[in-house]
Amino acid sequence: MKGKQVMNKKQIIKVVCFCLIFCMVFRVCTSVLRPKWIIGTSSTYITEGIYAEPKNSLDVCFIGSSQLIYGVSCMRLLEKYGINAYSCATGEQPLMCSYYYLKELGKYQNYKTVLLDMSMLYEPEIEARYRSTIDSMPFSMNKLKLIVDHCKSSEEAESFFSYVFPILKYHDRWNEIKYRDFRYNELNKSVYKGNNSTAETDRTLTNEVYMVDNQKVDPSIVMVENQRLWFGKVVSYCRENDLELILIKTPKKTWNRSKYEGVKALAEEYDLPYYDFNTKALMDDMQFVASEDMWNGDHFNVIGEDKFTDYLAEHFLTAYMSDSKAACQAYDPKKLADYRLGHENKVLQATFDAKKVLELLSNERFEIVVQKNGSLLGMWNEELENTIKVLGVSVDLTDPDLQNYVGHYRNGQIVYELAGIEPIVYDGQMENGKYVRLESNQEMLPNTIQLSKYVNELTGSGLQFMVYDSQHKEIVDCITITPNEGTGKLEVTHDTNVSKAEIEE
Repeated sequence: MKGKQVMNKKQIIKVVCFCLIFCMVFRVCTSVLRPKWIIGTSSTYITEGIYAEPKNSLDVCFIGSSQLIYGVSCMRLLEKYGINAYSCATGEQPLMCSYYYLKELGKYQNYKTVLLDMSMLYEPEIEARYRSTIDSMPFSMNKLKLIVDHCKSSEEAESFFSYVFPILKYHDRWNEIKYRDFRYNELNKSVYKGNNSTAETDRTLTNEVYMVDNQKVDPSIVMVENQRLWFGKVVSYCRENDLELILIKTPKKTWNRSKYEGVKALAEEYDLPYYDFNTKALMDDMQFVASEDMWNGDHFNVIGEDKFTDYLAEHFLTAYMSDSKAACQAYDPKKLADYRLGHENKVLQATFDAKKVLELLSNERFEIVVQKNGSLLGMWNEELENTIKVLGVSVDLTDPDLQNYVGHYRNGQIVYELAGIEPIVYDGQMENGKYVRLESNQEMLPNTIQLSKYVNELTGSGLQFMVYDSQHKEIVDCITITPNEGTGKLEVTHDTNVSKAEIEE
């Protein structure tokens, strides 16, 4: 009898061990095989980051579609205003998902205010939008309820178990697996507290493209019924939990007067504040300039993001402003420093005013090589000359005889500098040991700047800067300032299409 009992114990141990191993393997395989939304709207990082926030530390929650991923900066709110916020927005997020994200966040946080972007009220419910949002969400009872409600309400919904166990849908992804499927967390360099930002700018956009004030109402444009239903549930949840709900709409090219009027009527029905930044009054109030502030028709770039964040903080979130950052659990000096460095680089990349560019180049992290080719056509003035001298430049760039010029500067000091009529070739070495070559030759265009494997050419008159970030160990930007005879102004262009891999030995 004892022998049988011993055998039974061994069998139980074996079964338990088998189950544990199976669960571990199943979990690892699921994690590897499921898609990673880490580029663009970065849903995977955003939803996982919710659980990294200190418990009961949030004041504000942003919720909605990608306009809020790129529309606000929670790190800026924390650093500049002492407001701790998190953005639970994800790309094209259905309002059903918004509702359950708010509930899930409420399990860990006692936030007081919700800012909801209204884009999705007029967007059709597409399975891919649910899939990316649900698959990125860690397992919880709220996720299960979300899956159940989605399966009940959508004809496009897949099987219940494919959402609970994503490996059932993605098991055949094995031949598509890449490095990021195993080590994707190491690639998270720019998503902070649910937000992302970009330096890309659409210079062709105008404010008039966004203004809804003078448009006509089209009665055929109506809200999607299920989106409208779940909006009502979001309102009920906020009121049941004593949360202030503010409705907002960021500038969006595809927004129109019909949608604006529809949301305005809905806000009045529920007695909610609604602020639409597609109206001229609010655009002017936040000093919105589409050609400077927008990445594309629907999303802010880093400049617009800063403007919008400051406006929200100073007009709607003043109750949470604090001078005591140390008292906030979320104030992590290391993370804020990392954010600040990346933010400074993106602001430089998104700036198109020559004087502002020169001011931003005066950064102790930057090592700069620069060349001049030909004349600046008298557009270089004393103000610009004084600004560039801060970088260490000692030559007079307004001198018409100095057709060619190269310079290498570090921390405002000259490493190498030469100007004249004759062609110039400079072979130097950066502080970290990387080699750089500059060629300035008016008669043998194009002139080139080369750092390691990266080569940039200047094919006309002007100035060209290559900016190397010694702390991040990457080329931040290659900036060209050229004279435009037609406008009589200096034009700035950026080439930021440089990956870290291209400059590593």
